[in-house]
Amino acid sequence: MIEKCDARTMRFVAGCNMPGYLPDAETYSFDTLEEAMAYIRDLMRDAADTDDRWSDEDIAAIDTIAADPDGEFGVTVYGWHYFVAIA
Repeated sequence: MIEKCDARTMRFVAGCNMPGYLPDAETYSFDTLEEAMAYIRDLMRDAADTDDRWSDEDIAAIDTIAADPDGEFGVTVYGWHYFVAIA
């Protein structure tokens, strides 16, 4: 769900989907980049718990992911695209 905000407030939208398909999961709006990235890490951990393709190295790497200097992030892992964008 994308929430409206005034022009002075920077917000971040985070979520995941399968590329080429409509979003399977709702997107959420966050006040800070740190909150949005924490949400993405949680989504990735949940996926790792339910999908045995994730290796120990993949799971360990979740804690090291970071947004780019512009505050955006995107990575596709095992068919799911995880993203953070400035709203």
